[in-house]
Amino acid sequence: MRVRRASAHHVELPWTGRADIRGGSDLVVVHACEASARELADRLHDRLRSATERVTHRSDTTRRTAAPPPWRGGPRK
Repeated sequence: MRVRRASAHHVELPWTGRADIRGGSDLVVVHACEASARELADRLHDRLRSATERVTHRSDTTRRTAAPPPWRGGPRK
């Protein structure tokens, strides 16, 4: 995780952050810019949580709502 504050006083969102997490072969990277360090931490936390949930549930077959079309290997009628 990297957190930086801009040295220029005229910057509207001076706090920037980046967080990386590797889980197995998956890499999750999130970025955020905010006005305060607390807001930045909250935003990075939210984005990191949603991104890791997306990666962990990506291969779940229960989340797929429809069969693929026939030209992608789906059932033929």
